[in-house]
Amino acid sequence: MRIKNIISAFFVLCILSVNVYADSEKDAQIHAMLTAMDKAIENKDANTISQYLDDNIHIIMKVTMGDNEQVFKFDKKQYIKTLEDGWAVTEEYTYTRDKVAIEYIGNANKAVVTASVYELSVVAGRPMAALSHEKALIEFRNGDPIIVTLTANTNVRM
Repeated sequence: MRIKNIISAFFVLCILSVNVYADSEKDAQIHAMLTAMDKAIENKDANTISQYLDDNIHIIMKVTMGDNEQVFKFDKKQYIKTLEDGWAVTEEYTYTRDKVAIEYIGNANKAVVTASVYELSVVAGRPMAALSHEKALIEFRNGDPIIVTLTANTNVRM
């Protein structure tokens, strides 16, 4: 009986280690995607960013500036155009993402990723700082991560 228990425990540990390995492999894929997107943002490369966004993505951004608050909703094409238009009028742009947290849902084929994003730039000669708290729903399709929804709460100071 004791040997049977040891074999059962060993089997359970093997199953759990496979799941941990799978999650760590998916974590690495998500972090690689975020790094590629961050580099693309720094380089103002909308085409690379577009590759990581689902064609039917839903993006909602709540932007607060002082006492004013506005909500923007974008599809993929609108979001990419907004990025390009914004980059065209900014100077000295810096972008940093940190506090990344990944939580798997369902059968671990989806993940909710949260992060803080800091942006500094000069717009029309005025310095601008923005802090965003982002939440993205990522699905794994054919083994690759893709963002299907993105929400951001952004505070802007000029």
